[in-house]
Amino acid sequence: TGAVTDRSDLATGAVPGAKRFPQTSLITLAVAVATFVVLVGIEHFRPHSAAPLVAMGGAIAAWLATRHRPGALVIASGFTSVPDLAAKFYPFLPVRWLSRFDYDTRSYLRAVEAPVFIAHSPEDEIIPYQHGRALYDAANAPKQFLEISGGHNEGFIFVRESWVQALGEFLSRYVGGAAKPDLKRRAN
Repeated sequence: TGAVTDRSDLATGAVPGAKRFPQTSLITLAVAVATFVVLVGIEHFRPHSAAPLVAMGGAIAAWLATRHRPGALVIASGFTSVPDLAAKFYPFLPVRWLSRFDYDTRSYLRAVEAPVFIAHSPEDEIIPYQHGRALYDAANAPKQFLEISGGHNEGFIFVRESWVQALGEFLSRYVGGAAKPDLKRRAN
């Protein structure tokens, strides 16, 4: 199936079809593992449960989803990889060669076996819209893409009704009776 379930892989960062986490990103890996440990410690949450994994950073959430299948994976304004994003900002430099970080979200998504919801805005001034579309294309079915409006941060600080409705319907369809966050309360 391609998904990694051996817990020893949490420490190595091994992902099928993707590079290992570089030594310099061990802090990020530690945060990801700590977040996972906290979630597992919450009553009624277990790996492979119906709980959705909402992006705390799309690359890290996708990486975690390759290890322990969540009910769904939600990525908002995610990038395909650090080298891809760096190439946008520094097209005149050999950033793919210089990058010490990979965070290849696109490769991680190919190994995710959970439903995937991706939202991105064509008006995003930080992460190009094409990254969101490429992530959607890389994800396995079932999956959904939501085109939102607004810049990188404002599309989610001011939660729009279309975002809340689409995500709620997606979670209802694929996660079923799992506890869902009260996104409408946060919108007020």
